[in-house]
Amino acid sequence: GRDSVSGEQIYWDADPDFGSANPHLMIVGESGFGKTYALQCLIAELAIRRITSIIIDYGRGFDLETAPKELLIAATPKEVLAGENGINLNPLQIHAEDSSGPLNVAVRVADCFSRVYRIGVQQHAVLRDLVIELFKDFGITRTEKSSWSRSSPFLSDLNVKIDQISLKRSDRRASVALSLKSHLSTFFILD
Repeated sequence: GRDSVSGEQIYWDADPDFGSANPHLMIVGESGFGKTYALQCLIAELAIRRITSIIIDYGRGFDLETAPKELLIAATPKEVLAGENGINLNPLQIHAEDSSGPLNVAVRVADCFSRVYRIGVQQHAVLRDLVIELFKDFGITRTEKSSWSRSSPFLSDLNVKIDQISLKRSDRRASVALSLKSHLSTFFILD
């Protein structure tokens, strides 16, 4: 595209190895102005370059039955009916770029819950520590890199861990864990 003020050409590179580390893109416009079509074209171009796209489509603008043939050929999309079948993602999975293994995951999970559920500083610390303890329960420790390839616990295991600590009166973290449990209850109810 072109900058509307300077006229300079603008390029967007979705590959973090060559473009921006966070290649976010936002398309805005009124209904019927071609936002969905523009996204379909971008997704097809990304697929041709072997860059995967994930679309969370609340408006059903990307239904496979109505998608352009060119998009279906270029991207070979797979539809996941998350509302009906759920999604098999584990936020407690340790990734190759997690240089401190379970510690990275614990901080990431606690930070995410903190942002979404606005938990306090003490709740954040207890949540982080409980994730680290949960990893230890599964034989995964920060100091033993070889343990990082073991099967990670799931969020349901974390829910059980929070429950256990909140009921353990002898644990100094019990009241904070109980408060944390209340903040996160809706999340865990929805499984």
